[in-house]
Amino acid sequence: MSKAKAESEKNILSKIYSWTFGNVIFRNIVLIGLFLLLLLFLTFKWLDFYTDHGKELVMPEYVGMDVKTASSQAKEKSFKIVVSDSIHIVGKDGGIILKQNPEKGDLVKENRKVYTTITKHLADLIPLGRLPDLYGKNYSRKKYELENSFEINCKIVGRRFDPGAEDHILAVIYKGDTIVSAASRKEDIKIEKGSELGFIISEKGGGIVPVPDLICMTTDAALFILESYGLVLGSELSDGSVGSGELAYIYRQFPSPGSQNLVQGSTVDIFITKLQPPNCIEEDEEE
Repeated sequence: MSKAKAESEKNILSKIYSWTFGNVIFRNIVLIGLFLLLLLFLTFKWLDFYTDHGKELVMPEYVGMDVKTASSQAKEKSFKIVVSDSIHIVGKDGGIILKQNPEKGDLVKENRKVYTTITKHLADLIPLGRLPDLYGKNYSRKKYELENSFEINCKIVGRRFDPGAEDHILAVIYKGDTIVSAASRKEDIKIEKGSELGFIISEKGGGIVPVPDLICMTTDAALFILESYGLVLGSELSDGSVGSGELAYIYRQFPSPGSQNLVQGSTVDIFITKLQPPNCIEEDEEE
């Protein structure tokens, strides 16, 4: 290449450079374009970082795990375990994960919160007032209702004579305390779900019964009372004033009322008179 040609090319490049980079408008356009490209690049990078664009993870299964263990494992994968609900399950330890959202196998982003339902450590407490009436009710029916509707176990801990129907509830015991009886029902007592209630139920045969008070009753009324107690009428001794088939009142009995307890089937002797004894009339007037 000749020296003249080299000089010519050099002059051409010099003119091009001068026209481009020496031109203020062109230079500014180039700088603005570069700035916009840089801004666009940084914007896409920020969006990619903020949304973890294109990066998904498979959700592991945490159901059945202790929530503390699950939290530790989730943290290693950038997840966070959140307890949103808890329920008590009889016979199951507390803190066990029952449900999770998202579920196992779902595709999720990093730093995802996993909402869980876990088991409670403490049993639910059921106020006695929420339970059905128990005293005087059939034991088998109430046992089925308590065990199936309230998850409360039932056990017969004793039997006692009662003149009513057999197998009805006479008392309910919880943790050594009588909470239901003929005299009271402790509505403020709270019973743990899954715990046990003890029941004393009625029976007719072979019972020990108190001697009923028959004085001032008619013989017909006394027979009804003795039958309901499982006792038998023994001797019927008249003072001589009672004719055959006439109404008669009891003025004395043996054994005397409340003096002892009798085995069912025992006899009670009565002493009868034609007119109601004076002390009975006084009691009626007071009433």
